[in-house]
Amino acid sequence: MEKQVDSNHSAFRAIFYVSPDGNDSNPGTMDLPLLTLAGARDRVRTVLDGVRDITVYFRGGYYPFTQTVVFGLDDSGSEDQVITYRNYPDETPIFTSGVHVTGWRKLLPSDPGYDEIPTPARDHVYIADVSDLLQKTGRFHFLLDNHADWLHRAMTDGFSSPRKHKPGASNIIAGWGARVSPEQKMDLVYDETAPIRDWENIEDVEIRIITGVWSVNLLPVARVDTEKKVLYTKVPALYPMWGFVDIRAYQDETGHRTWVRPEKTIWVENTLDGLREKGNWAVNTRTNKLYLWPVSDTSQIFAPCLKELIRLEGKIDYWGPQDVPIRYIQFKGITFACGDRDVLQPEDSGIQHDWEMEDKDSAMLRFRGSEHCLVDSCRFTKTGGTGVRFDLHSQHNTVQNCMFDLLGMSGIFFCGYGPGTKDVNHHNRVLKNEITRVGYTRWDSHGIIIWQSGYNQMAQNYIHDVPRKAICLAGPRPSFYDPKTPTREFSSKTMRYKEMPDLFNNDGSLNTEVTGKYRYLNGNVVEYNTVHDALQKLDDGAAINCTGGGTGEGYGSPNFVRLNYIYNINGGDAMLRMDGSAPWTHFKNNVLYHSRLPFGILSSGWGLFTEGNVFVDVHPTNARWYVCSWNLPCPFSGNLAFDEDFSKEPPINWSHDYWQSARKVIEPKNETGPIDWSIYIYWLGDFHEIYRVLDGNVLPGKLEGVEEIKKRLREAIEQIRLHYKQYEGD
Repeated sequence: MEKQVDSNHSAFRAIFYVSPDGNDSNPGTMDLPLLTLAGARDRVRTVLDGVRDITVYFRGGYYPFTQTVVFGLDDSGSEDQVITYRNYPDETPIFTSGVHVTGWRKLLPSDPGYDEIPTPARDHVYIADVSDLLQKTGRFHFLLDNHADWLHRAMTDGFSSPRKHKPGASNIIAGWGARVSPEQKMDLVYDETAPIRDWENIEDVEIRIITGVWSVNLLPVARVDTEKKVLYTKVPALYPMWGFVDIRAYQDETGHRTWVRPEKTIWVENTLDGLREKGNWAVNTRTNKLYLWPVSDTSQIFAPCLKELIRLEGKIDYWGPQDVPIRYIQFKGITFACGDRDVLQPEDSGIQHDWEMEDKDSAMLRFRGSEHCLVDSCRFTKTGGTGVRFDLHSQHNTVQNCMFDLLGMSGIFFCGYGPGTKDVNHHNRVLKNEITRVGYTRWDSHGIIIWQSGYNQMAQNYIHDVPRKAICLAGPRPSFYDPKTPTREFSSKTMRYKEMPDLFNNDGSLNTEVTGKYRYLNGNVVEYNTVHDALQKLDDGAAINCTGGGTGEGYGSPNFVRLNYIYNINGGDAMLRMDGSAPWTHFKNNVLYHSRLPFGILSSGWGLFTEGNVFVDVHPTNARWYVCSWNLPCPFSGNLAFDEDFSKEPPINWSHDYWQSARKVIEPKNETGPIDWSIYIYWLGDFHEIYRVLDGNVLPGKLEGVEEIKKRLREAIEQIRLHYKQYEGD
């Protein structure tokens, strides 16, 4: 240990050093560094005194993890003693659970599985014995190549199940309600065209199924009945596998909807007959063989032995009223790589649509019961799972200046307790991060998920090229409070019924009116983010989406989405969406640019406040409805929409102060005459604020089209000013 004067404190600061060439029996000095994070944690414990900050510097290089390093209350810091684990200046330490795969050779006709591999691939495939590796890692579901962005696990060509094979299954969307037994979600009927057989290593095989346009499940296979042509899974799918929830493709001016269904919704993974392309791999744990069609060579191939590299955990009293969080621990400048992805288990409880599991080890860095912790300037990359997650009790934690890329699942996940009165996940910050190319394994993954968590700030993040939503604010909808609903989604396992005595009426029916006060998704602020090219893989939803929260009136503050720059969104329903049961959400002063999709802003519930948003070169395919409420009243006001031709006058506009009646949509007037600019006087300050944000160095990332948008906004502001002067004169 070394000491130096800390400019922020009068006390001394303790410093330790860690190096890939160190030893945990060393004192941790620059000349005699420690070797591991666990060794550094243990050494820090010896100097915890509550009065001086402690910094542990990691020299550049790889730090292999073979066990999850757990920090507990004994490792906690305090307001007067912040503990920081960080990179040595200008060096990059890499925390990884990857085990190097060696012993590769070209595949031979005498090798097991040779005949199962498609003929065009056989000359390109390499094989390695992984007997020793499997003893260290167990079954793994991700493979890393330092010479390539991503290695895709072998996957067959897609197929679909026969549409109806169960009595009474005429309603394909019956699975949405989920009021069927789990057993009805574990059998997949197939026909002779499907690439399914009774595999010898069936325990290694999974099926990938799009159970709805918003959800994907990866399900381990239990057995196959080749005579009846039924495949059985070990865990239930989210919805019944007898059909697929159709995609709403188009809605015309009369409101008539056309529905389409994709031809391919199911794939088989980790079988040799799916090894068809460069970068594909498969493992057989019975023969202990790993097969790979390499991108370039096999010299830098690694298999993960952990899902969770680091866990910081307080004292969790899950069903009790109070937790004791771990506090004041920071990670700075660390790269996290090569963790495995999560595998569904029968006991799992899912959040909405199974996007993530509640309170589970799916991230490389996990906080479980924490306060005042910081993740700063780190990178999370090339992993099968999620980057970082904050479970259960999480307050005043911050993720900032980090890079999330090449992830199998989501980037950042905050997950509070289930509905009840234990509202302890709130007041966190997600600032100035870049999130891109996530969801390589789970196509329904989002950039940021905020679940049952409130009063958080998500600001100045740059989120792009993601398979689904960039930012998802979510909580359970009223129908899922019913304990008679046998589903993993919004599972009753997380419902804190003893804390909700007024949840049911005297006749035993659900009192949907009070469900809102047991949701914690309130008061979140999403601002100054740049989002583009979201919803690339699956449909439904929006680039920024809010559902199941924001109850506002009587139950907490509303969620605000303001001053975000969103463009190139060509999938999903809208660029911004308030989904069911998220009243009093505010969409204000956002810039929406260059996109083609059903709506600009969409509400499928009541009480969405939409004002002062600017649409430029946005092409709603549903009768040019820029702002729409499907079902219930929503106030829309002061929004500006410009044609894609920036030289064309005037901008499209609509009624500025209109409380929308049920199922009626505000339509643009498409006027060719002069605009009555006086109706926008009230929002002149809002448009000024938008312009200042566009003109300043506030929004992160690439701002496509910003100069043209500023030009049109300047013209609009001048017109409004002119009419304001006339109004003042009158």
